[in-house]
Amino acid sequence: MAVSGGSGSSYSVHFGAVLGTCVIDVNQSGDVDYDAAPELQQSFAVGASAQAVNFTSSAPTETYRATSSYTPTFVAGGSGNPVVVTIDASSSSGTCTVVGDVVSFSSPGSCVIDANQAGSTDYLAASQVQQIVTVNKAPQVLAFTSTPPAGATYRSGAGSTYAVVVTSSGDSPTLSIDSSSSTGACTLSGNTVTYGSAVGTCTIDANSPASAHYDAATQIQQSFIITKAAQSVTITSDAPAGATVSGSNSEHYSVTAVASSGLAVTMVISSSSTEGCTISGATVSYGTHEGTCVIATSANGNADYLAAPQVEQSFGVGSQAQSINFTSSPPSETYGSTSAYTLAATGGGSGNPVTYSVDSASGTDVCTISGGVVHFVAGGHCVIDANESGNDDYLAASQVQQVVTVAAAAQRLTFVSNPPLSVFSPLGNVRYSPVVTASSGLEPALSIGTTSTPLACSLDSGVVRYGGVLGICVIDAKQGGNADYLPAATATQDLVIGVAPQVLSFTSTAPTEVAGATTPYAPAVVGGSSGEPITLSVSPSSSPGTCSLSGTTVDFSDVGTCVITADQAGNTDYGAAVPVEQSIAVSSSDVNSSAVIPPDSTLQLGQLDISTSVFHARSVRLVVPVSLGCASGACSGRARLSVARHAGPHGQLWRHVTIAAGHFSIIKGREVSTGFRVTPVGKAILARNLAFWSALVGRYHLTLSTSTSLGKAVNVPVYIYWVPANHSTHRKSHAPARG
Repeated sequence: MAVSGGSGSSYSVHFGAVLGTCVIDVNQSGDVDYDAAPELQQSFAVGASAQAVNFTSSAPTETYRATSSYTPTFVAGGSGNPVVVTIDASSSSGTCTVVGDVVSFSSPGSCVIDANQAGSTDYLAASQVQQIVTVNKAPQVLAFTSTPPAGATYRSGAGSTYAVVVTSSGDSPTLSIDSSSSTGACTLSGNTVTYGSAVGTCTIDANSPASAHYDAATQIQQSFIITKAAQSVTITSDAPAGATVSGSNSEHYSVTAVASSGLAVTMVISSSSTEGCTISGATVSYGTHEGTCVIATSANGNADYLAAPQVEQSFGVGSQAQSINFTSSPPSETYGSTSAYTLAATGGGSGNPVTYSVDSASGTDVCTISGGVVHFVAGGHCVIDANESGNDDYLAASQVQQVVTVAAAAQRLTFVSNPPLSVFSPLGNVRYSPVVTASSGLEPALSIGTTSTPLACSLDSGVVRYGGVLGICVIDAKQGGNADYLPAATATQDLVIGVAPQVLSFTSTAPTEVAGATTPYAPAVVGGSSGEPITLSVSPSSSPGTCSLSGTTVDFSDVGTCVITADQAGNTDYGAAVPVEQSIAVSSSDVNSSAVIPPDSTLQLGQLDISTSVFHARSVRLVVPVSLGCASGACSGRARLSVARHAGPHGQLWRHVTIAAGHFSIIKGREVSTGFRVTPVGKAILARNLAFWSALVGRYHLTLSTSTSLGKAVNVPVYIYWVPANHSTHRKSHAPARG
């Protein structure tokens, strides 16, 4: 404390720097006149200073769900202590919270903010100050997001549904049917509206009342109209089919019809009817006239249904029908042997005649009709139409038809040309023009059969040309027929194409030799065209020791018969020549020999080669015409024909088989014994089928042994017939043998 002097009796006391008690002493000294005055004292206490807190920020206005944090600001007291912010207990529960000096708002209500500042040595604690912030409720906004049904109609009690969807910015809305809705138009369960039980307007209310956080929402509405339903009429009965005039309305038809609404259906006869039918209730009477009866049906509307569109049903009432029946039966005809056919048929009640005509569906020119009589002129189908016209009471009869089939005749093909008996064509230049006739007179078609040996032959413009290949050429003749003739069975003609034959012939005359005075003999022989050499040999049938051969010269050494054999081999184009023999008799100088072949002698006919492997056979037939020289009278004797097959590569194996053997007698060209056939010129045919080989490939020696009462020599050509295993037609080739 300090006291500053003043004038007079006024002094200034300064205090406050330190808390405590301030005692002021007042003294006055004396002077000459006065004694010193007694001391006076005055004391007072010096205490702590007061301080105050004041809000410098204004309380904000807050709304639920749209709040922001709030940091209040202050003017604090002189203590320098911080201002502490707290939420007063009087605040609405849960409205706000404070962290540090930041206040946050979470629900509507009153938020009371307390501000306090502590004191110090020199300052008292500041008095608490408060600031109130009000957090208002949020508004609510409702909106329909579903679209109400368009074209809703009455459903006759079968309710349709509509799911209502409403959005809210606040609490969940509540839905209800507004009292302004038409009675029974709709009901609500949850958010589903059921409608269709009645016609009218359905109004849906959406509300959301006030709550702790929100103000009440403004009500919204959604409306839709349920209109009358359409209905239709369906006629469920079938109109009469094939109704005809009866002369009066004596025919009846009960009409049934239903409306989809279940309402009553009315029925009337339409003004467009032309028949004259009538209706009573649901029964239609008709039959008076020819025409069309039209029934019109309809159904009126009511509070729930529109009137149904009119539905009509019509049926025709026609004239009476009549029919035709054939009473004559169609004949069975074959082209070339037909006869006239008289038609007969009964008609209908009109009394008009039945007329006949040939239908266009008939084959061309198959038949004609004149006066009810049918004449058949070609093969095919004759379609006969029968018709009867109508009149005022009868319809024209339906056309009836009768079909008469003129069957095609059979035809047969015949080859009238004879193919070569033996065909060989080394150069492929042989031609043959087959001629075939058809019993129908139609033109046959020729072709090479599929069973022919490939490239063996070809056909061009009706001419067969052999291709230079060994084998079988099968010519097929076909005729496909026409309307008058059936297709003919295929006719075939077969040709065997073999190697060309070669024929050997002695051109030198056999000499007459006498033992002891013989001269060498050089036989001269001409052969075939193969180019192979002609070889000579002494036949084993020669008398032993009679002759020998040196090169091509024959030397005679004893009495007997010398038989010289000439051979010529074949090649790919020519067969081996049949060996030929020349007999030379060497007689004794003291015996007058005869040139007659003695009885019981053996004659070597020669050799036959068959080298074409295509001729595989089931059987072989050898025919040997034996000229016995007794055509002018009777003769008899024995004969045997045998064949030996060459079975080895060097000729060392032969198989001898007797073909025919037995006695024969010929009397004036007539056969009298079994086993031989005699021609009118006295030739015995010795024949036998050879079935002991499966193929003809090989070389054969043919031997004929004869004995005749005349002792004549024989001249025997040999013919060989064979049947290939894959064909049934006899093939024929020949190889003449001379002996």
